[in-house]
Amino acid sequence: MKSLASILVAACSCCAGGTVLGADTDAGKPDPVEVAKAHMRHFMAGEFDKLEKSYAKKVVLVSGHELLKKEYGLAGPKGRTESTEVERGKLIGTMKEELKDLKFNAETVGKVLEILEFKKLKVKSGEYVADPSDPVDTSDGKIRFKIKSGDVLIKVGPKPPKRGDHQLFQLRKIEARWRVVAEYLD
Repeated sequence: MKSLASILVAACSCCAGGTVLGADTDAGKPDPVEVAKAHMRHFMAGEFDKLEKSYAKKVVLVSGHELLKKEYGLAGPKGRTESTEVERGKLIGTMKEELKDLKFNAETVGKVLEILEFKKLKVKSGEYVADPSDPVDTSDGKIRFKIKSGDVLIKVGPKPPKRGDHQLFQLRKIEARWRVVAEYLD
């Protein structure tokens, strides 16, 4: 996951000072943007067990997702060119094993979160087509989310005017808690 690590390191070098956001955000709170922030915070800090709070039991890794690279063993037969549904436990287990060296301290995580914009996109039920951060080998070069009524799609990337790779998190209210049901990380 070198590209995501590179993004985070580059983001950190772009900012000076900063405060650390709260240590945890309950995935049951009503604001899905805060859930996405907590999700990113735990991911960057290497606190993979805490992702249990924000991931649904099954998660769709959208085509082009970094963890769909062959070496991680999560992709279907077409690799990164197609979205793949994985069990939460398998996804978190893979992160623990493969990304164990990708951990940033609380101060660094706080600085990165300060320069990121978490934007709730306007979506409606059906297929949502988006541009990936980097080229994806799909038929039209786009990535797709299957949106259900009530779902929220959060785009995370550097605050303007900075530019860079972005991530997308699809959240759904499941048993009164916002959960990530699909994501695109590059």
